[in-house]
Amino acid sequence: MMQDPVYIFFHVAKTGGVTFASIYKRNTKHTRHFNAHHGGHNMFGTWYLADIENAWKDIPEQEKEEVTWTGGHVPYGVHKIFNRPTYYVGFVRNPVDHWLSVKYYNFSIGRMQDEANLPLEALVDDLEGSLWANMQVRHYSGASDDEVITRKHLEAAKRHVDKHFLFVSPMERFDEGVVLAQHYFGWSLFCSLYKKKNVTKKDIRRDEVSAELRDKIELCQKIDMEFYQYCCREFSQSIASMGFKHKIILFAYKNANRLQQLLALDQS
Repeated sequence: MMQDPVYIFFHVAKTGGVTFASIYKRNTKHTRHFNAHHGGHNMFGTWYLADIENAWKDIPEQEKEEVTWTGGHVPYGVHKIFNRPTYYVGFVRNPVDHWLSVKYYNFSIGRMQDEANLPLEALVDDLEGSLWANMQVRHYSGASDDEVITRKHLEAAKRHVDKHFLFVSPMERFDEGVVLAQHYFGWSLFCSLYKKKNVTKKDIRRDEVSAELRDKIELCQKIDMEFYQYCCREFSQSIASMGFKHKIILFAYKNANRLQQLLALDQS
């Protein structure tokens, strides 16, 4: 008998994941979820695979068969523990904005306080070749914690997207990503309305940074940038395959979302 697949939301920090998680959990509230956040996590916030696997082993077999969704800050490769068809969905973000957002989010919650008062120029000078460079490729490639990201990780990340992801949406096209999810999973428009969550209060965007610094960050993030551009192209192809129908649904979704925000409807 064909088993139902397990869908995995692959949450890379500061790519709109908390907002998307609120959407997918509302739409799947009548299905069984597996909480993958067990044990400990690494310096990048990704939970250890061994701890997740142990938690999965502790679940009764009947409950395992009913699980259809999981996700969060999970490592690539978590799909192997399920022994069933699995599909990931995920988001990426412009690598300059992503690095800035990760940095200032960590500062805002009390992490990396030895760097918190340093000027941005000094933070950028320390970025090249550091473990914090090219973090999106780090996650999508499944690199180990102590590996500096190289082109071999970029190629691995692209292979993983091609083989195991239903889609990877640019965060900058978040609404289109949600509409694509509605298309794949049959989610309702009403249950997919949202308010942005976990937005860093003192965030800095790339258009607020000097051109010279932006260029430096982009150079340090060049592997992430190539991966981001690859994901953008693949996503555009997925959207194009939906034809004019996508434009109609997207128009309706954007307007419904604006209306619910004006009316302050709570969809949490």
